Amino acid sequence: MRTFEAIQDFDGLRKVADYLLREQPTNFYLPRVLTGLEDHEGIRSLLNREDIEFEKFTYAGIIEEAFESLDGPLRDYIEKFLEENKTPVATGSINRGIDLVAIRNLAQEYNVAVPIARGGLRQGAIARLWDMPTRIVDIAAHKRKVARGKWVNPVSAEDFNEKRVLLFDKDAVTGASVRKAVSMLKEFQTKSVGAYFTHEVLESGSAGIGTTTRGLPEELEIFSPKNASMKNAGDAYVEAHEKLETLYGRRRKAERQFIEEAEKMRQQFPELAESLKAFASKQFSVFDSLNPNLAGIAEVRENILATVNHLYRDHKNFLKNEMYGLSGVADSFRRLLETTQLLRPGFESEIIRARYRRHGEEAAQRRNVENPHHPSSPLAAFNAARKAAKEGFDVALIVGPEGFAYEPYFRDLGIQTVAVNIPESGKDEPRTIKVFDNLAELQGKKVLVVEDDVRTGATLQKLLETLEPHNPARLGLYLGQPKQFQEIPNIPQKFETTYLAEESATASQEFNEYLESRNLKIFKTPRTLK
Repeated sequence: MRTFEAIQDFDGLRKVADYLLREQPTNFYLPRVLTGLEDHEGIRSLLNREDIEFEKFTYAGIIEEAFESLDGPLRDYIEKFLEENKTPVATGSINRGIDLVAIRNLAQEYNVAVPIARGGLRQGAIARLWDMPTRIVDIAAHKRKVARGKWVNPVSAEDFNEKRVLLFDKDAVTGASVRKAVSMLKEFQTKSVGAYFTHEVLESGSAGIGTTTRGLPEELEIFSPKNASMKNAGDAYVEAHEKLETLYGRRRKAERQFIEEAEKMRQQFPELAESLKAFASKQFSVFDSLNPNLAGIAEVRENILATVNHLYRDHKNFLKNEMYGLSGVADSFRRLLETTQLLRPGFESEIIRARYRRHGEEAAQRRNVENPHHPSSPLAAFNAARKAAKEGFDVALIVGPEGFAYEPYFRDLGIQTVAVNIPESGKDEPRTIKVFDNLAELQGKKVLVVEDDVRTGATLQKLLETLEPHNPARLGLYLGQPKQFQEIPNIPQKFETTYLAEESATASQEFNEYLESRNLKIFKTPRTLK
């Protein structure tokens, strides 16, 4: 698995997945392989299969592995839930996929969730995710003769009367917290009360971490990961992505919107309906073909979603204002759909930002320099750096503060870097310089000075004064901004060559060549954008 991920061999990984699905569908690593392929429908089908005799332990492991990609979004959702409800500090753990699936199924049987603070709060948040009305109760029972409880949320008879109520807690030891919650519910006319515990119910006479049923009310329906239904776990996986608004979940909802709209429009505007479907199909085909392992692809995908959602909103506004009834409007919007580019021009800049931005910030921080600057045109700036690197410079001399934003380019291109910082000065004040490295090493070397722009030329003059005793063999100048931001006449003549971040028709091709040289791929498999 790691080998395929390292070389980004999606075709090879697909073959592994197909073999495991056919021959070893209960293999613990299968969900990881499908996740690597972003085969979410494959995960859904696997977890929904009823023709396989999963052992309970193996199936639980497969579910946990499949739901691993939801860790971050689920954690964020729970934290937001706790903050919004101003709850006490939550304790207890989450069984990730098991809890998500079990509580989703229980939400179809019960009407109201009552998480017991503090141990049941996280599971209560999951219940809320599955659209269960949630009322939190805070109970203090530990080392008390008489448990005390209070509602964290305002409650009324309407919340519980004739409702099936599900309590949540991490475990039960003496059962005092649960008994108190049940007694508080008795002032309402509930239909029934159940409880879901994070820790499995212990067998009678067993010891260890778990839930003890003695001390719990006899009428209580008890659930835990051991006996809760795992039915339709695959559906829960997909729905959780949508509800947690992961990138895949939002992509799925956006595609569904277009398909549903196309169906609604089919009779009145058949050509527009076809254009809506074709537009969504092409956009999401590109979305799915992008290589998720490449830094910046998430941002590129966000841009695709932004484009799709923007056009969907335009379409809905046209419908709302009955614009399609006007002559030519439907045809005009259809042409817009058909001519919208599959990827924004210069989308490679998102990849470059993601690949180098943090390193540029760290380069300044290591020298205790504040640099708020980031390259305005990363694609042009990187290609200019690559062009300069091919000219055989021995060292890149980074001039801070702005120059630190470009240092990662040159380090990645295999050029040694040294650095100085020349901050801006006030009017009629002399420039100062701080040297971070031994500039004597530049003697007899071909040195490329890395800056952002040239205005008065004072920064470069100060640098030349500092370099004079060290006698570099040759000086070149790299400027990370385009020509329109430069005062070219103010570049000192000692710089033999200047490299500017200029846009070009071959910029995308040049950057793709660089990625290929590093065995990096924008797409999972080779494709042509049309």
